[in-house]
Amino acid sequence: MEKLYTAAEIVEMHLPGLPATKRAIQLRADKEHWHYETRVGLGGIRKVYEVPEAYLPNYVPLVDRPMPDNAKTSAERVAESAGKAGMKIDTERLAKALQVLDSYLDEKGIAITASRKSEIAVVLYNYLETHGTQEEVAQLLKLVA
Repeated sequence: MEKLYTAAEIVEMHLPGLPATKRAIQLRADKEHWHYETRVGLGGIRKVYEVPEAYLPNYVPLVDRPMPDNAKTSAERVAESAGKAGMKIDTERLAKALQVLDSYLDEKGIAITASRKSEIAVVLYNYLETHGTQEEVAQLLKLVA
């Protein structure tokens, strides 16, 4: 059974990789095509969202599940590109790279396309693989801004 939350409830969860404002949650949900239902209540009509598994604690990404192209996450796009190149993906490292990138983009209020985000995630993933830590990636993003 799916659990649905308002944007305000999602903000209160303080989930890593998700923005800290109601409006930013709504924009992220629209951009990433989150499942939602429309509910009618005392305050009028509102959307309640199902938080994607990738943002929930203890989630291990499954990159091999088939999805329509328009619903693919950045992690899935990166994994797909790597798979075509014959690379093995460390899903934990990829999740860290995407988490840092999402935090940076939210902090700066920057919106980018999914394909651009995937390209940046590949660079960050490769940097994490060869050079350093999640904190160093965050520092790198601040330097190039």
